Amino acid sequence: MLDEVAGALTFTAVGIVVAICLGIAFPYAPLLPMAFQVAPYLIVSLIVIAVALFCVGRPVRAAIIAAASTGIAAYLLLLILPAMAVTGQGAGERQLSLISFNVLGTNPNGPEIARFLAGSDADVVAVLEARPVYASLAALEEIYPYKVGCETAAKCDSLLLSRYPLSNIEVRSLSHFSPDRYIQAKLTVGGKEVTVVSVHMTKPYFDAAEEEEIAALIREVRKIDVPLVVAGDFNAAPWSPPLQWLLNQTGLRFGSHLVATWPVAFGSLGIPIDHILAGSGAQVADVSALPDAFGSNHRGLMAKIAVPGDRK
Repeated sequence: MLDEVAGALTFTAVGIVVAICLGIAFPYAPLLPMAFQVAPYLIVSLIVIAVALFCVGRPVRAAIIAAASTGIAAYLLLLILPAMAVTGQGAGERQLSLISFNVLGTNPNGPEIARFLAGSDADVVAVLEARPVYASLAALEEIYPYKVGCETAAKCDSLLLSRYPLSNIEVRSLSHFSPDRYIQAKLTVGGKEVTVVSVHMTKPYFDAAEEEEIAALIREVRKIDVPLVVAGDFNAAPWSPPLQWLLNQTGLRFGSHLVATWPVAFGSLGIPIDHILAGSGAQVADVSALPDAFGSNHRGLMAKIAVPGDRK
């Protein structure tokens, strides 16, 4: 009986390691990237299996699997740490407060979400799958008089709201999977121009669509030479190859820590797939989850963005 248990545990562990490795080697293959997205949970699973194998008298197998889980965890850290910015507001800097929230297109709590957003101290709000708040736009525009998106209820998907005037506005599609889910606009904070980009990327199991969208996003970001904030639902963990490609090609960075956003039920033990990134002189000075998900399947994010000002 113990031999059968040990064999089943070993087979499961090998399958997990192979799935993670294939997800790394083939980041745009169908389904394989999902294994790498949830790698932290799989690492925990490997640790549990290693303990179980030790308990059934297979210490060598347990040690090998524990070593494999440690190696994978170390690999994830090596990917993430270079993209973490050591931030803080310095002399001559201004701060921009920004909320990014995928509210879920079928969410019945739109009015409650709108009241929360109106009562927040955010300067800019990026709302994804925004149709639930469409009926409350008039109230939101009293607080945020500058708006991009949601001209009609039928086309209310990505929405950008701002207390500051917006200019150089661009709305486009990164792929046919994500129509008009890229919004770019420029605003001025304390005399300094800042570009804000809102994105909603395709889920990673749509074959090569994610690769197409990341490539398009890289091209757009590289055109921007003023302090920059890119926020939204990336549907990608920080260690995933597509997001690593974006970070490496653009110099965008997280703040000093990551915030889990999905699934909501897991709270801080979830996976960070929604992000607020900054670059070209701007930095994420602080980031946190919104106090309530309001019925969404994502936790929203609020961040303070340090924008370089004139130094004397």
